[in-house]
Amino acid sequence: AILVADVAGYSRLMGADEEGTLTQMKAHRRELVDPKIEEHRGRLVKTAGDGLLVEFVSVIDAVRCAVDVQRGMADRNTDIPSDKRIEFRMGINVGDIIIDGGDIFGDGVNVAARLEGLAEAGGLCVSGRVHDDVRVCGGALGRCGGQVAAYRARDREKRDNQGRNGETP
Repeated sequence: AILVADVAGYSRLMGADEEGTLTQMKAHRRELVDPKIEEHRGRLVKTAGDGLLVEFVSVIDAVRCAVDVQRGMADRNTDIPSDKRIEFRMGINVGDIIIDGGDIFGDGVNVAARLEGLAEAGGLCVSGRVHDDVRVCGGALGRCGGQVAAYRARDREKRDNQGRNGETP
């Protein structure tokens, strides 16, 4: 699963107080974001100013990490004036990626980035596939056990050469 995060209003925050914003951002990363990524078995692929690209083996881990970070940020921002808050927008997608060295590319990443752009400040936007996977597993903090559609894949030639009861003619 791919998580893309970005700080809402980062340019405005930097314009108002570049040094203070950078200091806050580093503290949030060091004390909350990076430890949560590690806790949920994620790999920080890269950062770009206020943006993060993170890869997870499990979609449930990605969603749990995002929820934990957003809750933690809300707690950290309680006493901060709204115009000075650092609030992440996050998008999560599951899809094909291309691994090139330590970086990742592809539609899976592109869709996650677009979803992040749709999220509200302090919010999370997920693809339909992520939603379905999390729903089947009882929510971001639940346990797996829901119904799952299953499809059997068979070799077409072998299938066409079998009779009604599965016998080969």
